[in-house]
Amino acid sequence: MTMKVQSKQFYEAIKIMHRMSDILYLKVMEDKLRMIAVDPSQIALVYADIPYEKDTDSERTIACTDGYSIYSIIKNIYSKYDHVSIVLRKDMLILKYGKSYSAFTYYKDMDIPKVFSEDFPELGTELTVEFCEFKNFIYSASVFSSEVFFIHSGTEFCMLSISDNMYSPIYRILKGTDIEEALEDVQCNHAVLIHKTDNTDAVFVSEYMLDMILSVVKEVKNCKRVKIRFDTNMPVRIGFIRDDDMVVAEFVAPRIIAV
Repeated sequence: MTMKVQSKQFYEAIKIMHRMSDILYLKVMEDKLRMIAVDPSQIALVYADIPYEKDTDSERTIACTDGYSIYSIIKNIYSKYDHVSIVLRKDMLILKYGKSYSAFTYYKDMDIPKVFSEDFPELGTELTVEFCEFKNFIYSASVFSSEVFFIHSGTEFCMLSISDNMYSPIYRILKGTDIEEALEDVQCNHAVLIHKTDNTDAVFVSEYMLDMILSVVKEVKNCKRVKIRFDTNMPVRIGFIRDDDMVVAEFVAPRIIAV
């Protein structure tokens, strides 16, 4: 089948995918093309949904899950065109710009961890923060730590990163201590972002690898807010709310915390 997408969106999505992996998977949906990349260690997954125009002569929408080399595709993207036509054939991807085209052969079968399914459980808690605040925190936290905690306790949502793998504030929060009170005695390097939000009777705490989030944040453009859904010791879904009709979201698996 053949579909036409905006070159700018396609190029941005490819750059985001490349931060995660060198293998691009494509899934053709009813009104959008889903581009997927999975971290080689299967800790994280990122996808981008791009609206497309389907040629009138094309067959009915189908699902395609072949993998292609992102590095090869990036070298053959022409940004001067407004649109790129994407042709999917058996074991082959063709990109057409004007009268020129590039063809890419099938690379690898899709191998997505079951934990990163579209049936992400509607459990836990969901919160929205400003993208600039989220981005600044992730950059600051990555200077001295490799992990980040997402915490929702009472009416407070907190993103916390602590050097020296210091877990004592986390355990205090799990026992019901106020977030700010639990952090009062923290002497080591740490970064924290606290937001007031809807009240929750439960305490949700989960730990994630910072570099997996940072790699995507570096490439996301035209984003104003971030929607975060997580649960204790469950994958986090980070949705980047953009100004256009392109959807970008990331799943990151947790580091298990003894609760």
